[in-house]
Amino acid sequence: MAAQTGRTSLTYDEFQRRFGQRLRGMAASHDLLVNQNWQGVDIATLVRAQLLPFAVDTGGRLKISGPAVLLTPAAAQAIGLALHELATNAAKYGALSSHSGQVHITWATVAGPPQPRFTMSWAESGGPPVSAPQRRGFGHTVFDRMIRQSLNATITLDYDAGGVRWFLESNLASVTQDERSVLPEPPHAVADRRATS
Repeated sequence: MAAQTGRTSLTYDEFQRRFGQRLRGMAASHDLLVNQNWQGVDIATLVRAQLLPFAVDTGGRLKISGPAVLLTPAAAQAIGLALHELATNAAKYGALSSHSGQVHITWATVAGPPQPRFTMSWAESGGPPVSAPQRRGFGHTVFDRMIRQSLNATITLDYDAGGVRWFLESNLASVTQDERSVLPEPPHAVADRRATS
């Protein structure tokens, strides 16, 4: 993290500021894990913790929705870093840099086939026009290497003019240790239970 931040910082003061912000982002995820004895983190709690530094005076413009999912420590750290980078960029250049912008974060679990999946999206709207960055920084490393490798995920990052769109899809087993607690029952299982009750 220090090396990547140093390569994309123009001054030492910029390096200190950006590196400190990233350490605080990591610390937020670690604090949640410590509080749970490293057994996992509820995803909604993680999202709120990572967005808290950016939620001042947003007037409800941050919206989150999705089912209860207990993330593994590795998933909590990887997704926490991604959320921190997305929020930082939104505060500097995107939806959170204006009073009219909104960020909507959603996640879902899908039963399959071929196997249970986890999806998560970040969508910005109402902010200034967006353009792709001219250079690849630490955020690209987070999205392209850390998350893809640690969660065996596919990542889409779209710098649409109307707002940044980020989408993650992974095997559910890569993000949670208890798939049964987050998957909805198949329709036939509900019908079978009603028939026998």
